[in-house]
Amino acid sequence: MLTGAVSSVLALRSLYSASSLSLPASPHGMVHLLLFSGVQAPLQVRYSRPAKPKYDLPPLVHRALHTALDSKPASASYDAGADLLIIPRPGTLHKHSWDACSLADYDVTVKIQIVNKGTAASYAAEVSKALQTLAEHKGLELLDTVLVGLPKDEPASTWVEFWKTITSGEIKDVKNWGTLNLLEPILAELVTIKAPVANELNTTDCYTLPQDYTAFASSHRIQLWASGGGAGPDPLPAADLHNLLHEFKSVLGGLVPAKSTPALSSIIPVAADGSSFCGQAKPDVAVDWVVTYTLLSRTRNIVKDKGYIVSAESA
Repeated sequence: MLTGAVSSVLALRSLYSASSLSLPASPHGMVHLLLFSGVQAPLQVRYSRPAKPKYDLPPLVHRALHTALDSKPASASYDAGADLLIIPRPGTLHKHSWDACSLADYDVTVKIQIVNKGTAASYAAEVSKALQTLAEHKGLELLDTVLVGLPKDEPASTWVEFWKTITSGEIKDVKNWGTLNLLEPILAELVTIKAPVANELNTTDCYTLPQDYTAFASSHRIQLWASGGGAGPDPLPAADLHNLLHEFKSVLGGLVPAKSTPALSSIIPVAADGSSFCGQAKPDVAVDWVVTYTLLSRTRNIVKDKGYIVSAESA
């Protein structure tokens, strides 16, 4: 197996077998993208961006895009019938295979952050699609822990409906479900259905959390995990993805028909005060969800593989 393999996949609509959680087909010309990125040798971005918060993912995606698209010819496969572009070619991705011995040794943790606003049903469908993508391209099918996060400010009612769906057993091969960035009021609603095994918070440590919150989590055996990545519910802002793809727009234009290529006409600038991207400039892509996967050897206590998957579409 490769450790920290750097790879990227951009896909314009993935095809999956029909299931009750499948999303409907997109309108003609709606370009969907899947991006797989490893964790080796991040490459700092070449456009201006706000100083805070800092994000781990843009430099990793930048490196992955260069690895795939700088080669001659570019490592890519386009399916015109499905309007599907994969970068690099699927066969270049490292896909794990398992036997009884290796299954007993490895622990797979997956985090799925839904970014694009939708409904409880569409969120459950996106989780299913994300896990199918992970299984198809990385061979990671039997998962020990899957943590999920919904877009910012989703109400408890949406969380409850979504949580009932994904913990019902309809999504197979997930041992434990957890959550991302939830505070006590919504957690209190979820534990009446099924207590999350863990809740990861966008903080550098969990020791400074309010005592009432930590006591509540402990009483329901919810592990609190800290994440210092700073990304929260939006790990790869659409403006960052737009600007990353803008650097490669000429290459992308040669891989897919003009009708299927996001315009990417200019860089999204930073606002005058430097605190954010300019709100008047709209990105030509929108991020749907981001997956983080980690494959850990229990016996050796080392990470054998880690990476990210980004699903997006033209805006």
